[in-house]
Amino acid sequence: MLNYFKNRSFYETLIVIAVTLAFGIGVGFLGALAPKFQVALGIGMFGFLVIAFVPHKRSFCLFLWVLIQPLSIEKILYTAPGLWDNFRGLEVIMNAGDLILILLAGIVIFEGTKSRRAIWVWDKKSSLFLAMVLWAIVSYLIHLLFYQSEFINTSQLGILHLVRVLLFVIIITSAIKTRSDLIWVLIAVLLILVLQSFLVCLSFVTTKVYNFGSLLGGPSFSQTYSGGTNTITRAVGTLGVANQQGLFHAMFTFLLIGFFAVKKPFFRYAALSVIVGSFIAVIFTFSRGSWLTMGLATVLIFCVFFKRREITPRSWLVGGLIMLLFSAALAAVAQPIIDRLTKGDDGATDSRIRMITLAKDLFLQYPIIGVGPSEYVEAGLKLYPPGYKTNEWTPLGDKAIVPPLGRIELARIDVPGYPTLIIPLPVHNKYMLILSELGVVGLLLWLMIFYEFYRDAKSCSKSKDPLLRFIGIAGLGIVLVAVVYMNLDLFADDKTLQILLFPLLVITAANRVAIKQARDY
Repeated sequence: MLNYFKNRSFYETLIVIAVTLAFGIGVGFLGALAPKFQVALGIGMFGFLVIAFVPHKRSFCLFLWVLIQPLSIEKILYTAPGLWDNFRGLEVIMNAGDLILILLAGIVIFEGTKSRRAIWVWDKKSSLFLAMVLWAIVSYLIHLLFYQSEFINTSQLGILHLVRVLLFVIIITSAIKTRSDLIWVLIAVLLILVLQSFLVCLSFVTTKVYNFGSLLGGPSFSQTYSGGTNTITRAVGTLGVANQQGLFHAMFTFLLIGFFAVKKPFFRYAALSVIVGSFIAVIFTFSRGSWLTMGLATVLIFCVFFKRREITPRSWLVGGLIMLLFSAALAAVAQPIIDRLTKGDDGATDSRIRMITLAKDLFLQYPIIGVGPSEYVEAGLKLYPPGYKTNEWTPLGDKAIVPPLGRIELARIDVPGYPTLIIPLPVHNKYMLILSELGVVGLLLWLMIFYEFYRDAKSCSKSKDPLLRFIGIAGLGIVLVAVVYMNLDLFADDKTLQILLFPLLVITAANRVAIKQARDY
């Protein structure tokens, strides 16, 4: 114990213990919380105490964030009333992972103060994200002061969303400093993909959902697809909807390629097994976006490895055997896959086309500044009132469909025992969403950000360190996944963007470590 206090801050440890005891005693005396929340608080306080005694706090917090954020332990805060009767109000989602980010930021500040070195890493991407925040403020002020638009009631939340994304980028970029940090992140990714792949496969077999909400007695329902000849259950883990589950696997799985450069066979075979399991899980989500993007990324990564002669004869043999097993798994669900790829699903395809058309019309109204941050839905309602109809359509299948309100597409969630939720949907295309809300300037900034991610992956893929080189090659595939996936789905909240950006920030950190190694040599 005495040696511990010689190496660690006595006051830091004392404060952590005092806070932990205070919370524990407070929860015990209040006794008003439900038992499940008392247990959650107790686990959280125990974890807080453990962190005080962990020598590498920053690496440990990164490890915890990767494990906790996908579990969707979150609270939705409704911050504004719905724009129409029975609409769900605008929300801010506080995830348990956000608490880890706050703690991680504090640790980065503490380490920087103690070592008297630069605390935060600020690169071109940070500057571009800041430019997006500033441009969103400019767009809002122009609509407020010059145009005096009626659709600026949600812009403040849109700006808050971009600020939170900026802080996330800065914290993660600054926290991953060393090769050791990268390895801890990869281990966490391996573990969370094991859990998520298992839950998805279990969900497919049992047609049930296994997540944190259902364990606490909350609503739990599985998604179905009925565009083909039969109704198909779309399996999910803890990420939420099936498409978000598929996005998580598509973005995180390829990071495990870094383990192929590790000398210990256990990590190589473990990574290979988890990658195969993750691909199988993605099949069961029936997420076409994940199928497409993971397929394209796999081809790209294979071509790069092949061109650089990084594939050994033994790897060819193992790869061939895996393809045989994977083909057998595909054959088991061949007909549902064919239906999913070739047939529309309950009118959703037509709905997405109409969303893109509305986004285009909103852009044409304000091509430079857009309609304002997070104003796609409100601007669509105000500029094209509900009496306006572009067309009528007949949905496929028997699934209940909510018709559009004016030109705004709606989703309806019916959970037994809970009120029906009517949710207005932004356009399921990130490029069109930014173009309609922040205009040409916003879209250019966004494209520049991903060009910088590509440059980092390309640079890292040339590192002399095999681990970093393999991460960089995987990064080329991950960038391709992100760029293509943003054409296909909705990226409008913090959680989804964190899933999209975190693997890319890991690639950036790996490139920074590679550059430092090259300078040291």
